[in-house]
Amino acid sequence: MASDGSLFDSPASPVLPAAVDWLTGTLLGTVAVTLCVLAVAFVGFVLMSGRMAIRDALRVALACFVLLGASSIAGGIRSVVDDAVTPASPEPDQLPQ
Repeated sequence: MASDGSLFDSPASPVLPAAVDWLTGTLLGTVAVTLCVLAVAFVGFVLMSGRMAIRDALRVALACFVLLGASSIAGGIRSVVDDAVTPASPEPDQLPQ
């Protein structure tokens, strides 16, 4: 088994952004969707058997929506904040002369 580089060589790409991208892809990808589907199915089964309150079941469903929609929620909040912070440019006829 031939190796091109040493363990002590610096990596070709930055490690931290690659790790964050992997973690984001894992937590918001197929794994998260699968866990949410299983959670909703389990909660529905427990709810229908009468061992869980409706409030707790709704809490689980809301948590799944927040988890899967986190990027959209953050993007919406960020666009609102950016619009509020950035002042609108004055009209050309209102510029001081």
